[in-house]
Amino acid sequence: MKRSAAVLGLFVLLSITMTWPLAPALDSSIPGDLGDPLLNSWILTRNQQKILAFDFSRFWEANIFYPSSLVLAFSEHLLVPTLLSLPVYALTGNPLVSYNLLMLLSFALSGWGAYLLARDLCGKDMPAVLAGVIFAFFPFRYHHLGHLHLLTSQWIPFVFLYLNRYLHQRKLRSLLLTGLFYLLQFLSCGYHGMYLSLFLIFFVLFHFIHQRSWPDRTCALQLLGLGLTATLVVLSVIWPYMTAKHKLGLYRPINDVIGGSADLLSYVHAPASNRLWGGLTESPGTEREALFPGLTTLALALLGARAIRKKPALTSLAPFAILLVVLAAMLSLGPILKINGKQTIPAPYGLIYPLPGFDGLRQVAVIGFFVFLALSILAGFGAATLKRRYQLLALALLLTEFWATPLAIHTVTPPPPVYDWLAQQKSEPMIEYPMSRDADYRYLYDSHRHGHDLVNGVSGYFPSWYWQAEQLMKRFPAPETLDFLESLGVKRVIVHGHQIAPIPGRLQVEHRVGRATVMRLVRTVSKSRQQAEAEWYRSPKVYQACDMRGLVGRIDGTARAARRGERGVLIYGPYVMLPAGRYEASFSIEGEYDRYRFGDLFGRVEISTYPMGILVAERPLLRSTLASGDLVVPFTLDERTQMRKLELRVLTTGVAALRVTRIRVRPVPAHR
Repeated sequence: MKRSAAVLGLFVLLSITMTWPLAPALDSSIPGDLGDPLLNSWILTRNQQKILAFDFSRFWEANIFYPSSLVLAFSEHLLVPTLLSLPVYALTGNPLVSYNLLMLLSFALSGWGAYLLARDLCGKDMPAVLAGVIFAFFPFRYHHLGHLHLLTSQWIPFVFLYLNRYLHQRKLRSLLLTGLFYLLQFLSCGYHGMYLSLFLIFFVLFHFIHQRSWPDRTCALQLLGLGLTATLVVLSVIWPYMTAKHKLGLYRPINDVIGGSADLLSYVHAPASNRLWGGLTESPGTEREALFPGLTTLALALLGARAIRKKPALTSLAPFAILLVVLAAMLSLGPILKINGKQTIPAPYGLIYPLPGFDGLRQVAVIGFFVFLALSILAGFGAATLKRRYQLLALALLLTEFWATPLAIHTVTPPPPVYDWLAQQKSEPMIEYPMSRDADYRYLYDSHRHGHDLVNGVSGYFPSWYWQAEQLMKRFPAPETLDFLESLGVKRVIVHGHQIAPIPGRLQVEHRVGRATVMRLVRTVSKSRQQAEAEWYRSPKVYQACDMRGLVGRIDGTARAARRGERGVLIYGPYVMLPAGRYEASFSIEGEYDRYRFGDLFGRVEISTYPMGILVAERPLLRSTLASGDLVVPFTLDERTQMRKLELRVLTTGVAALRVTRIRVRPVPAHR
């Protein structure tokens, strides 16, 4: 016990050293960037504030993306990290301290857990320390330094440790600890939880095949009981995710999954932050995951694989580590094998993607964490074959290959004083201007100071209306922008660094402090979050053509226009998601059609789902349709197409010049 505690202390010191200069800046800075770390810090702080206030109402609603529901289910909930850091936040009230200590803890406990696992398997301390160093500080971990949920992988080694003990010793205590650490991991990071579940099934099957025996009745019932209990606990927590998926159509299209998968060359690519290999393995102009394990890790793992093959009496987890390296590496490549960015042939992950829950996982490359856990186990066995002085040399080489300090850390400036004023006011829906992804990260982080419902937000998913809000806010305070905000029930607009003139009867100045102006929408009618969300889905939606994208043509005022001779997609978007029902899309299109015959085809309009490509409706653009005013295209969304991103496209054949000013989508009453 004392030796294990000493090794834990060693990993704490190594974690501080390998993440320097984070430790002296715990209360003022954040590693990685000022994007996802601020999102995760907001999730932690918002959860902690709810728990400390004993307020569990609207727990999954959160205060961003107003008026959307279940927005906490748009990303990781971080429940276990929340509870671990709760005492720190209660004592300090500083979100950055909680976040940064959790990050340091993830490094230290990952190393300690891998050490305990390797020592249990190979029976030697120094080789186990080397295994812990590999799993704690492998380069891919630094590649995801901005993703706390992915770094929180420390419970995985404990799950394998106690499950392996149970399978060989059949002690109920080991099985219960397996379940405990499994739940800790699943409720820390859904990605790791899903993939861990998959690999645990493979391991249990491998164990009984390796032992050439099947479980007795007691063992089978205990394993089944553990599986059912863990499943029920997990389902009780992730039920809001399932509800959000069904209600809001939250899933990852196969193209997104391919984009989040590892490239075959990822395994020879190190992150740019790596001081030894970053510059040597970097490929300018390419974006790929950095999964290079380092030469020392590979050498030790090869020695370990050789040693394991010579000792068939080892526990089943040791030979399973060889299989896990291959299996996890293959799955990390995603559904389509990519080589230097080029898609080639189908890969095994395509068999996993259709399984329940896996269509919500985009970053398939994170399966690389399991590759490195398996490599750490093999490296422990490999190091055990070496003399002491060579083990120390291997330790020095590992730390040199993994060295990434000084880390890039970013100072988080104090929130502006306008939020202290807001904290004293009645909570009302608000939006902050200017609106952009970078600015919204900071807005949501600072929202812990006031807690008001906020239209802005950033997460793993975005609500259906967010794109429209982002475009309209570029023209704030244009009448159509104010109409949109009033339809959402927004009462306040916080204007940062801009001078916006009030509009009598619509927009007035409520308060000024520092460089921020609080403006109030006078006409907005108070409504609940649920009412505002329901009304938005039922309301007509108007999209200005200038806010949409195109492959040909140009912006012409608020329209998009194509000259004669230009052929292709003039407009596409807006990727709105709507519930099942009947709708009409009205296209305002102008064209030079007078000189052409009635049968000439000027183009067509298409309504389809993205990225599935299910064509919902289409109409040709003829002289008769252009001359009759707006082109109205009725369409129906059913169970197959509801809450999927709708892509509305206007295509031109180049026969004549076309000009699109707007697209209007509205539901059709049931009685029509």
